[in-house]
Order: sequence, then structure tokens, then C-alpha cells
Amino acid sequence: MDVLFLAISAISFIAAFGIHIQASNSSDGWCGYMAIPWMSAIPWISGFVLAVIPQSLLFNISWWWLFLINIPVVYILGPLFTGFILRRIASGKGAGIDVITSLCIAVITLVIGIILR
Repeated sequence: MDVLFLAISAISFIAAFGIHIQASNSSDGWCGYMAIPWMSAIPWISGFVLAVIPQSLLFNISWWWLFLINIPVVYILGPLFTGFILRRIASGKGAGIDVITSLCIAVITLVIGIILR
């Protein structure tokens, strides 16, 4: 059961980055949270750094190898995870809320996965 929660956590961390990239590339207009530099850095940290934690627990590979492997994974699988997550949890209130929702799901499932491990 812990594997399921850790996998959901990794997918949600990567999806937070994907939602951010999709929002920054959209022609719908400006997203308010991107005006604050530290708020727009959260998805980058989530996708590239925090996603390594559940991945290293899942695969028993050193975190620095997974960090290097995670870079192309985020760019390739990020858009796929984004579409999957947005179809299920999109709030309709903007990308900032969707990023925070995905990040909260990731943190909660990471904690549950670590507890069950």
C-alpha cells in the first residue's frame, strides 16, 4: 500500500510543475501567482526536487542519481500527468489553486506512504 501512496505522491509533485508550465504557456492570460517570484518557484522545486523523495523511496536508488534521471522525466511525463490530474482535480479557480491542490495531495500521500513504510 505504501508503494501506491508514494507513486501518487511522485505523480502529484510532477503534475504541480506541469500545471505551472501549462499555465505559463497558455494564451488565456496572466496567472496571478506568477507575479510573486517565490510563489512561481514552488512548482519548480516541487517537480525537480521534492519528486525525488518518493522516487528514491520507491526505487531504492541514491537520490542524486534520481535527481539526474528526474530531469528528463519531468519534461517528458509532466504534460501527461498534468492532463490526468487536471481532468480530475481542476478547481476552475486558476492554475495557482490547482498547483497548490496538487502539491497538498503530494505532501499528504508522501506522509502516508512514509508512515506505512
